[in-house]
Amino acid sequence: MASSDVNLHIQFTAVIDAPIESACKVLASFDPAPVNGMGVFDEPVELVEGDPSAIGAIRKVPVAPGKFLVERLVALDTVKHSQTYELIPERSSDDALPVPIKSLRGSLSLEPITFSNQSFFRWTLDAAVPADSAGAATEAIRGMQAAIGGKLVDAFKKA
Repeated sequence: MASSDVNLHIQFTAVIDAPIESACKVLASFDPAPVNGMGVFDEPVELVEGDPSAIGAIRKVPVAPGKFLVERLVALDTVKHSQTYELIPERSSDDALPVPIKSLRGSLSLEPITFSNQSFFRWTLDAAVPADSAGAATEAIRGMQAAIGGKLVDAFKKA
């Protein structure tokens, strides 16, 4: 990271009114099929390389008409109901994000809330951004998480 960059750590969390056994189907692999058709994205997410259950799989995620991010799966744990991915900036649309992001790593996880038979969802994003755009980057990432995260929570309920 260059000295003029800052690290951001941003979280989105939600309680899902569904047991872990149902909700975890969406995070069981990097396969976009569970979220396609559930209204999470306006256009379908595409698996463009690899096996969706294997580290290194690559998917293309639409963020706006004609704009997309390309992500690589770097960790998948079906026992702990989690996955981690990283942005591949050189394969993403130049203008997919409203601010420059040097690197981005996201983690999604689900945990059972055993008392109420619900699930706890956590989505963290760690990003390196130029210091002069840290405020705008934080706002943009939080906005993206709120828009997509809310739809993911609904998808978990339907799974």
